[in-house]
Amino acid sequence: IMQDPVMACDGHTYERAAIEAWLSANSTSPKTGEVLESTTLIPNHSVRQLIDAFHQAAIDACGADETKAPPRRARTMSK
Repeated sequence: IMQDPVMACDGHTYERAAIEAWLSANSTSPKTGEVLESTTLIPNHSVRQLIDAFHQAAIDACGADETKAPPRRARTMSK
């Protein structure tokens, strides 16, 4: 499950760390192979909310206390 989903100009959503690593060596979309017009990454808040809801539902389904759930990685700020 993604920790920090971002959208690239190709319209696809990626994990920030993975797409940043890709873009450090490539100028193309990993999905389409087309040259990206921009390397700007936009946080995908919709996907983030879905992931957060999924995590909360999993916690609720287990009857687990959120304080005992595995820690999530902290979000990083984009450049």
